[in-house]
Amino acid sequence: MSSNPALRSVQAAGQMLVVQAATGDLSVTTASTPITCHHYNTATIYLNVTKLTMDDTADEVDFYFQTTYDDAAWVDLENIHFANDVDGTAPKRVLMFGVQEVLAGDSTPVTPTDGTLPDDTKVKLPLGLKCRIKVVVADATGSVVVFAYVATGVFR
Repeated sequence: MSSNPALRSVQAAGQMLVVQAATGDLSVTTASTPITCHHYNTATIYLNVTKLTMDDTADEVDFYFQTTYDDAAWVDLENIHFANDVDGTAPKRVLMFGVQEVLAGDSTPVTPTDGTLPDDTKVKLPLGLKCRIKVVVADATGSVVVFAYVATGVFR
């Protein structure tokens, strides 16, 4: 089984790894570069949205933390939803994923989704081969959402 020495050294040093740092005008779906995580059991992700400006009451932004089990299809683990009522704020969220989620959950089958998990929903699935953050903007009028965020994580 291959490993990623950079991730291991970050974890061994007790430092946080930048999963995604992004800034600019967001008008389409974007996704971070996938991180290899198959040799880790858990991930703790700190999502720090430092700027979120939506100029239309219909604007919405969704952050999806995703994993892949086959290195092809992406599966939503959690959705963090921001509607226009958070315009101008700097929301922060801590997300936790991994084996403990599955052990604490039930055995009900989960239907995989890619960028369509309902607002503020989390499913109890383990980390797969890779993980990433997908950002989806719902904008009814073609306006621009201005954003800046940093997502850092500790993988164990």
